[in-house]
Amino acid sequence: AVYLGKIFGIAMVLIGFVYNFFLILVGVFVYIGASEEAEQTIISTTLAGIRVKDVMRSEIGSVNPQQTLTETLEMMFNNRYHDALVEKEGVFQGIVTWNELMKVKPEERSALRVEQMPLKNILVYEDESILEANKLMIKERIDLIPVVDKQTPSKIVGVLTSEAIANAYEKSKGK
Repeated sequence: AVYLGKIFGIAMVLIGFVYNFFLILVGVFVYIGASEEAEQTIISTTLAGIRVKDVMRSEIGSVNPQQTLTETLEMMFNNRYHDALVEKEGVFQGIVTWNELMKVKPEERSALRVEQMPLKNILVYEDESILEANKLMIKERIDLIPVVDKQTPSKIVGVLTSEAIANAYEKSKGK
C-alpha cells in the first residue's frame, strides 16, 4: 500500500506539470503521507515486541503530595523530567505535569502543594508492549508513566520515559 501510495503521488505530480498545478501539491502530500505511513509501520513493528520491563528505569524520582510546587519543579528539573510521579507512603497517587505547574504564577508556587494540583492517574504494567505504553503517553501528553506490578497496582516498580522508548527504538532499529 505504501509503495502504491508513493507511485500514485509521483504520478499526480507528473500529471500536474501538464494539466493543473494543484495536482502537483496534492501529489506531494500523497507521497509524503505514504512515506510517513511506512515509517509508522516500521516503528510499530519494531516496538511491538519490546516489553515495558525491558526498558523501564527502576530508580524512581517521585514527589510527595505535601511538597510545594517550587520543590517539585526543582526535582523535575534536576531529574530532567517534564512530569513527576506523586507517591504518598509508597502508594502511587498520580502524575503531576509540567504544563499544569506552569499554569500557576511563579509567586504562588511556594505556597501551593502538589496535592492541590490536578493529577493524572494512569499507569502501565511491566509485561505490556512499549508500543501501547507509548500510545497512551502520547494520548495523555506525558513524558513518563509509572510501571506497576499487576499483583500490587498501587506500588510503583519503575518508570517508563519517552526517552527510554526512543532509545529502545534506535537500538532495535540498528539490529
